[in-house]
Amino acid sequence: MSLASARAAKLAAAKKRKKKIRNLQAIVEAAEEGMRPAKAAKLRKLKDLRKESKHAKRDEALAAAKKRFENQPKSKAGWISGIDMISVASSNLASVGYSVEYERLEVHFHHGKWDYQHIGVPQTVFDRLISASSKGKYYYWAIAYNWRAGSPAYPYIKR
Repeated sequence: MSLASARAAKLAAAKKRKKKIRNLQAIVEAAEEGMRPAKAAKLRKLKDLRKESKHAKRDEALAAAKKRFENQPKSKAGWISGIDMISVASSNLASVGYSVEYERLEVHFHHGKWDYQHIGVPQTVFDRLISASSKGKYYYWAIAYNWRAGSPAYPYIKR
């Protein structure tokens, strides 16, 4: 078994445990309020659906950002030039830049041959990146990787 598949299995088991605990908590809360367990389960499903709808809204926002990206002026590779870069104190990131007009985050690394431009990144995410104590960790967990989908949180172009 590879390390990645072992990690995935461990994450799936942890997810199941958390779901079981949530369901038990819902039943206990229902019992305290005099509610039947079946009704408590329905309430839990409604709460889960609300969480999913939040992610659906985010996905819609990303789709809208992709559509805006397709309509904006770009070079042959889709890379937008002229973003002002800020040098950051990080062992991983060399510099970052943000375009408010295009909602683009550009990232340059100390070690690596690729530079990235992430599409549809809100200004607040960029502000949090700049103020983060560990910019590399924040970049990875909030921008580069979506732990729910196992894919990039914001689509990117590399050059």
